[in-house]
Amino acid sequence: MAKINDLPLLSNPTEDMYCLVGKEDVQKVPWSAIMGQIGAPYIATTVAGMTDKTRVYVYQGSESGYTSGNWYYWNGSAWTSGGTYNSAAVNTDKTLTQSDKPADSAVVGQQIGSLKEDISNKITKFYASNQGETHLADSDNGKIMDMMLYGKSEQFTTTGKNLLKIKDGAQTTLGVTVTAKDGVLALKGIATGTGWAIIDIDSFVLDGTCILSSNVATNIKASVANKSYEQVLEQSKSKTLENAEISKVCFNINEGKTYDVSNILIQIEKGSVATSYEPYTGGIPSPSPDYPQEIKSVVNPTVKVTNEDGLKVQSVTLNNITLNAIPVSSGGNVTINGQQYVADYVDVERGKVVRKCERKTLNTKNGKIDEEYRLAINIAPTTYNDGSRECVFSTFKWSNWGTCAAGRTVYIKEIKKPNNELYTAQELKELSLDFDVVYQLLEQQETDLTAEQTQAFKALATYYPTTNISVNSEQLDGYTVFNYPISMANGWNYVKQQLNDNRDYIYDMDLQSAEAYVNSEYAVALTELEV
Repeated sequence: MAKINDLPLLSNPTEDMYCLVGKEDVQKVPWSAIMGQIGAPYIATTVAGMTDKTRVYVYQGSESGYTSGNWYYWNGSAWTSGGTYNSAAVNTDKTLTQSDKPADSAVVGQQIGSLKEDISNKITKFYASNQGETHLADSDNGKIMDMMLYGKSEQFTTTGKNLLKIKDGAQTTLGVTVTAKDGVLALKGIATGTGWAIIDIDSFVLDGTCILSSNVATNIKASVANKSYEQVLEQSKSKTLENAEISKVCFNINEGKTYDVSNILIQIEKGSVATSYEPYTGGIPSPSPDYPQEIKSVVNPTVKVTNEDGLKVQSVTLNNITLNAIPVSSGGNVTINGQQYVADYVDVERGKVVRKCERKTLNTKNGKIDEEYRLAINIAPTTYNDGSRECVFSTFKWSNWGTCAAGRTVYIKEIKKPNNELYTAQELKELSLDFDVVYQLLEQQETDLTAEQTQAFKALATYYPTTNISVNSEQLDGYTVFNYPISMANGWNYVKQQLNDNRDYIYDMDLQSAEAYVNSEYAVALTELEV
């Protein structure tokens, strides 16, 4: 009898054939039955469904004592786990967040596709905010994004502390001429004697403790005197006065010395301590009817972008556009150098000029006498019905529910004269004062940039490694906030900083390397940090 090993191997058995099974008690088994035993396992969601005890089952239910994802065989008396079955039939993790389950290949493919898209759209460029800075020392070549251009306002104001009024004119004494223009003095000439160089002023009287201060050198030393040439106050020295008449401003000069000094400022104020200089405004705060103060804004701004040496220049000018702003204590839409403003702005991405403020030129003659000392003037468009919201006047000082704007009305109330008496509403009407006011709008207004302006703005780009940007106008410089590209190295260093990672990395990589790289922990970090 031939041995089994000597028999030829049948390569293609058919279902009607048999196999011999066993050692001493050999039995024949149909080939079809054997094929059924070694085929793919069955899937069962309940133990009751595992009816064929000759088969292997992969269990995907939730009954006690059985583990979903394990394969089970019949041991003669019970279904027994053979461990986790590693095949496509097992439950996979579609969230890619579970450590004890295999990842779903379709979801993995989708995520890799998403990362590839990030490589082309985001990860090849990191963006940072300029935070209002105009010198960017870490910029890369690329488009400026999300630009916002804000208005500002500026108005010179005074407290009225300077009591010395100096009229325009010129006067020569001992060969030295003293010239006065807008309260600012100058000395010029060769002294022919030793004494005072003098300029006459309108006579006035001082009472109480006062001090004179000046920026002129102490060897020249400023002072004031009366009509009898008696010194009343000397530079940097306080004195208590009683009905003291002053009519001359004097400077010490020495014979033979040449003088050419300009921009001399002098101030007399109450008290014994000298404070910073401010010009004379009638002894009362300004702006006021006698000393109005211009409200400056961002007028026809030009945005200019240059590289480090200034040889590459891009610029966009917004003609016939004024961006106003109001300094506020709270509720502003932008903060510039620590000061909040309610400000008009340009939203480049949307192609819009957004008005948060309204500027009007009004005249007191058109006002209605609302109270003895209060004048009311109609305005449109409407502001908040809240006189506590700050606004800016060119001729008056805003006050909470005093001189203010509320609803459809501007109120002018309790305005002081130089003698500290109050103007009546009737007197204000008769003065026929022109004045400007900038107030907050109840509802912001939007107008479109031209297509050419929007296109020009969106074409602005930064330079590697340094970019300078300016917003100049006919009055005030504007303020701009935007996002700009930085180098891959700087971007990854930011991510590493967030992760407290001090390792070194190579940033100059091709696309294939970048795809592999973003599958690391940094791809996750970018998503979490939204860089």
